[in-house]
Amino acid sequence: GGREPIARFEHGSESREHSSPPSMAVVRAAQHALALNRRVGDARRSRLARLVRRWRAHLASAGLHAQGLGFPVQSLRWPAGLDAASVHATLKRRAVDAVLSRAHGAGSGARLSFLLTANHPAAAVDQAARTLIDVVASRMRDACAIVTGVAP
Repeated sequence: GGREPIARFEHGSESREHSSPPSMAVVRAAQHALALNRRVGDARRSRLARLVRRWRAHLASAGLHAQGLGFPVQSLRWPAGLDAASVHATLKRRAVDAVLSRAHGAGSGARLSFLLTANHPAAAVDQAARTLIDVVASRMRDACAIVTGVAP
C-alpha cells in the first residue's frame, strides 16, 4: 500500500512486534483435525445433534426447558424458587457434571449449564437427564411442602 495507509496503520496499531509462524506441531495438529473432520465430521455433528434433541426431549417431558437450541451447551431455564447451587451440589454428588453460573438479564439469578459431546453415550445422556429431573422434582416437592405446610 501507499505510505499514508501504512503510516495510519503503524500509528493506530497496538502491536509492532514480529510474530513467529506457527510451529510444525501446530501445523500438523491442524492438518490432522481437518483430515479427521473430512472423514467423520458430518457423522459426529449428526450424532451430537441427536444427543441434544434427546436431552431436550427428556427435559421437556418433565416440564423443564433448556436454552441453547441445537448447540452442545444446554442451559436450564430455572424454575422459580429453586436454589441452583443446591441442585448443582446434589448433581455433583450423583456424578452429573454441570456448570453453575450467574444468569444474565432481568430476573437473573443462577443457572445450570450442561455440555454435551458426540462422545457421550446415549445412555449417559439419558441417565444425566433422569437424575436432573429427579433432583429438580424433589426440590419442587420440598418447596411446595414448605409453602403449604404439607409434607411431601
